[in-house]
Amino acid sequence: MTKLYFDTIINACKKANNELSRYLNNISTKDLSFTGTKGAGGDMMMYIDKIAEDIFVKHLLKFANIQSEESGYIKSNTVSKDFLIYLDPIDGSDNLKVSLPYYATSIALNIKGKTKLAFIYNLVNDAYFYKTPYNTNINQNHIENNLGIFERAYSCPEIVNKLHNNNLKFRSPGAVSLSIANTYNYSFFLLHANIRLEDISAGLYICDNLNIYQNNKILLICKNITIFNAIKEIIKDI
Repeated sequence: MTKLYFDTIINACKKANNELSRYLNNISTKDLSFTGTKGAGGDMMMYIDKIAEDIFVKHLLKFANIQSEESGYIKSNTVSKDFLIYLDPIDGSDNLKVSLPYYATSIALNIKGKTKLAFIYNLVNDAYFYKTPYNTNINQNHIENNLGIFERAYSCPEIVNKLHNNNLKFRSPGAVSLSIANTYNYSFFLLHANIRLEDISAGLYICDNLNIYQNNKILLICKNITIFNAIKEIIKDI
């Protein structure tokens, strides 16, 4: 695939996110209410989740089939099954609902089983992270940081206690893809959950040059190998 091919998809991702951002500027109370059904990822769906999904489908379905956290598999009529986008239309929609400013969108293009493009957009400050085989934009601030991110920390108090006992500070802001993308700016990223590809695929591709450990319920990403090994020791029996 050529640079032009990937640039075209990146531009489509930007257009979709710009459209969603404009919509969020005039969001209604109904948009933030629950539909009464669960999305394919297992979470309760809000109307804004489906509205966001529809925007991305409009802009991206011509490039790939889509596996969305809301509707599941959406077939494209223009490409083969080798092309698949993992989509989280709004990662952190619960944060959006209560005006907690930490939520994003996440797009990962998988070609023949391998991620080849990632795009994560911070819907609060309009910053975006992306990576293709030709270009990377990761918004790295190069400031030494001793603060990590532990998403879904509430699900494993045992790890919380062990991190605290080892003086490893963390926050749990509630938008997995955005937190992974920001790992370059944090001491570490840790997730304890049922791992969903819609949540992690884009971030993993952006961070694929960092130290990564993953099993079916734990994901650890870290720049510093000493901290990485220390946390691996903490979580080894979880």
